[in-house]
Formats: sequence, structure tokens, C-alpha cells
Amino acid sequence: MTKNIIWTIFIVCITCVYSCGGNKTDATDDVATEQVKPWNISILCDLSDRITKESTGMSQVEKDIAVVSEIIRVLKDKILKNKITQSEDKIKLYFYPSPSDNSINMKSKQLDIDFSKIEKGKKRKVLQTIDSIFKESLTHIYKTSLEEKKWIGCDIFGFFDTGKVQRYCVKDGYRNILVILSDGFIFHKDNKIKNGNKYSYILPQTLNVPNSELISCNPIVGDLDILFLEINANPSQSKRINKILSKWFDEMNIKKYLIEGTDLPSNTQVIISSFLKE
Repeated sequence: MTKNIIWTIFIVCITCVYSCGGNKTDATDDVATEQVKPWNISILCDLSDRITKESTGMSQVEKDIAVVSEIIRVLKDKILKNKITQSEDKIKLYFYPSPSDNSINMKSKQLDIDFSKIEKGKKRKVLQTIDSIFKESLTHIYKTSLEEKKWIGCDIFGFFDTGKVQRYCVKDGYRNILVILSDGFIFHKDNKIKNGNKYSYILPQTLNVPNSELISCNPIVGDLDILFLEINANPSQSKRINKILSKWFDEMNIKKYLIEGTDLPSNTQVIISSFLKE
């Protein structure tokens, strides 16, 4: 009788051990499933005469730098909440087409941080200096552009139409985010196409054309979230620009996008933080 009791207790203990082991494995799988994807953030900046403008008592340069600073702040918070040494997040700022000034292009190279290519022991130091690197480089780029006054425009349409947005901004295994800084008047002197009521640009005169649109581009293959900031036009123009851009993004199969007008940095920062953390 005693032996039977001992065997019964032994079997119960073994069963409990395997049951607990199974539950632990399930919990680990759940954690792995909820793991946050690394971010691939691209910032396309309209380096045109828009940067000479001022509104709400601030220059556009100050606003753009504040936008980029907030994006980096949110990215740093995301990285710090996970293991810094395991970060594979990316952030890069684009000008399209590339400026002709060599000093701007040299500074632009500093605005490309890929934590997947940085040694584990050096990632923390890069993270600590990333905001100052971007601010210093952007300040130089804007200062040089304002001095040169070579306003050829930013070819936002061409960035999408040539497929560069697909090649540069969409990476497998990442949450892909494109932030566009522009006043909404899309134009480049070397890319002016008109097809009926469809254009490769948005100007005040095209907004006056009934049902004017942007020329359709190929659908984006893969996930891409787009945050279009700093629209700077009068209320009726802003409404039309928002409608045109929304239709354009819908045609390209962009599932998540947000289009916002220029505002005080404190207000825009809330929008950026909310969009990135969703």
C-alpha cells in the first residue's frame, strides 16, 4: 500500500513538472509574438523656397528642425524600451533630387543612421549623439540653401513615380515610415507633366482647375506609413491639397497616412508622437 502511494505521488509530480514546462514555453512564444518590429524611418525634405517662409511667429527652418528632433526623440524612446544592443532601427533623411552643393551632400551622409550595421558596443554612444548630429547637420544644410537661393523645387512626385520610394523606404521585416516635409505645393522644374486634369505637380493654378489630381503612380508593394507635415497654404487651398494627396495615396495602396498643416512645434510634436506610437 505504501509503495502504491509513493508511485502515485511520483507520477503526479512528474505530470506537474511537464505541465509547468509547457506553460512556460507558451508564455515565451507569446512574448516573441508581441516583439516590436524595428523601424525604418525615411524623411523626405522639400528643400525649396518654402524654407524662406515664416508663420505662427517662427521660421520654417525652425519648424523643420523641431519636427526632425521630435521624430528622433520618439525613436530613441522606442530603442531604450528594448535592448539597445539588439536595435536594428534605421533613420535617413532624403533630398530629391540631390542638391548640387557638395557641402550639403557631405552633411546629408551624416543623416543616415542604421543601427543594424553598428557594432553592439557602439550603439549606445550613437544613440546618445544622434539628435545633436541631425540638428547640427540640418542647420548647416538650411543655412547653405538660404545663402545660395537655388530654388529648383523638390520632386516629390518623381520620388514616387520613379520607384525610389519603394527601393529606399520599404524594407522587409520593418515598420516602414515615410515623413514628408513640404508646404503641399509639389513642383520641380524638370518634371512638369500634364495629362488632362492630372499633373505631376500641385501649384495654386492647378488647384483652380476643377477636379485636378496628381498623376497616378504604381501601387506601393509592402507596408508604408506616410506622415505628410507642414502644409502651408490658405484654408481653401489646404483642403484641396489634402483631398488630392489623399486620393493619390489611396491609389498607391497606402493603408495608413496623415496629412497635417503647419503649426507650432508643440502641437506638431503631439501629432508625430501619436502617429509613430500607434
